[in-house]
Amino acid sequence: MTGKKIHRTEKTKSEGVRTRAAGLPAKKNKNELQIEIWDEKTPKIKGPGANQDSKKKTSYYALHEGRYYYLVKSTNKWTPVTGQFIRGAIIAFDAIRKTEKKKAVKIKPIKINSIDDFIAFVEIIEMMYPNAKPSNIIGELRQVWFSDLKWDTVVAGNGIQKKGERIDIETKPNRIAEIFAMSNLAPIDETKKPSPRKTMKLNLGNADIGHLIAGVDATLNGYRKEVDVDLPTWFTPIDRRTAVSVRKAYNRSPHKVISDYQTWSGDLGQAYATYLYTRFETAGKFEWIDETKISIKSLKRSKELFATTAELTGDIYGYILVELVKKSANITDDKNIKEMKISDLFKHFIRQERLTKNNKEIYKNTFARVAGVKKGGLKSFIKKRSIVFSKIWIEKYGKTSMQEDWKEYHTKNLKLKEDDQKIDWLVDEFLKIFENK
Repeated sequence: MTGKKIHRTEKTKSEGVRTRAAGLPAKKNKNELQIEIWDEKTPKIKGPGANQDSKKKTSYYALHEGRYYYLVKSTNKWTPVTGQFIRGAIIAFDAIRKTEKKKAVKIKPIKINSIDDFIAFVEIIEMMYPNAKPSNIIGELRQVWFSDLKWDTVVAGNGIQKKGERIDIETKPNRIAEIFAMSNLAPIDETKKPSPRKTMKLNLGNADIGHLIAGVDATLNGYRKEVDVDLPTWFTPIDRRTAVSVRKAYNRSPHKVISDYQTWSGDLGQAYATYLYTRFETAGKFEWIDETKISIKSLKRSKELFATTAELTGDIYGYILVELVKKSANITDDKNIKEMKISDLFKHFIRQERLTKNNKEIYKNTFARVAGVKKGGLKSFIKKRSIVFSKIWIEKYGKTSMQEDWKEYHTKNLKLKEDDQKIDWLVDEFLKIFENK
């Protein structure tokens, strides 16, 4: 590819028809629109006389005002790249960047707005880090949303490493951070209550993608067995007690799959514990992440802050996604599912989603199968697990053990007349996600 130049369509008669294709606004200057023809099967930039009707699969990509476009040949229209076309555009224009002495037009990061976009995002990561194992890829993805050491002491997913050093795909100059709008994928605004989250439309509703990924990571990588021995030095006494409590709770768990702590029971338990603490200990006042004081006087308000419907929907998917794929792909060996590329895992998942679009019952059945209980016993199981986690979470709010305090608060709460302040109400709200609309 050395010595090749960018072929601008205004200089090339044979490609002139492409500039007249609909979908792009008028050019402001001659350098604004740059087009290359890229044969995805053969990594080679075609010359200006390339034939669109070639027997080889050829895709047409364009850069306009810093954004990627692809040509829909059937309609002769330029369309912003999404889903499956993202990978081709990245490969094509990365090749151009390498062959040009000067960089081409500055490219604006791509926003990930759909599950198909997300799969393309994962494929690019796998392409750029070919030696990373699937366990590292899913761990790295989880760290986009949940990356503090408290998570790392519980979940065993280490993320991508190179020569013993951790890779940070979220921050420039990392190539992934240059290509994709990471701040849009994992928005952070601690002043907003609740904080903004990236959601994607799936069969059960809008799902928080970060919570979904956390569940898949927890399922595939499991938890750290050494968490009660080798804790970070900066952990406070409360942090240490919480980590050890989580480990002890895991040891007590009678269930083979315990990823519910990183998904739904973690969120439901956090919401219930925070409600109990603020209602019976701090007169409804709670210190938010940015140290502002907010009011939490009802369980509904605590749910709005710590267990939104989108987060819980993402939790459900994260909890059952691996099992859904195993069933749909007829995989019986756990080793095979753990060795599957993460992009392929999500392709199997989305294929299953589209096959079962109007049948939410499959999700409830799968949830019960993962939990190891009969479908009729789900409410009792969900309530029990959420209570266990709420006892763990409330430790965060005290200088000494809060177990007796939790018991006192919970007992007082059971005596309230309002049903919507009870843990049963919270579980019922969670179960509504499974209902067909």
